[in-house]
Amino acid sequence: MPRVTGRGVPVPACEPVSSGGVRPVSIAISPRGLVYVADNGSVTGGSGHVLSSFAVRGGDLTELPGSPVALPADSAPSGLVIS
Repeated sequence: MPRVTGRGVPVPACEPVSSGGVRPVSIAISPRGLVYVADNGSVTGGSGHVLSSFAVRGGDLTELPGSPVALPADSAPSGLVIS
């Protein structure tokens, strides 16, 4: 359950981490504790889009090796689904 202050303000569960992009459009969390983030725009500039992946370990997010992954230039990520 998310933590909140007495005034109802959310308390971050961990230190913020970069998603690898400039405009996250979707976040998905797998039952195995993996987190995926789709971004429209890369932090390295240009019009590239990226998919970043993280593992939840001890309450912290750890970026997985090889992340972020560049998506095709003509893509437009708008949502993630885990099945």
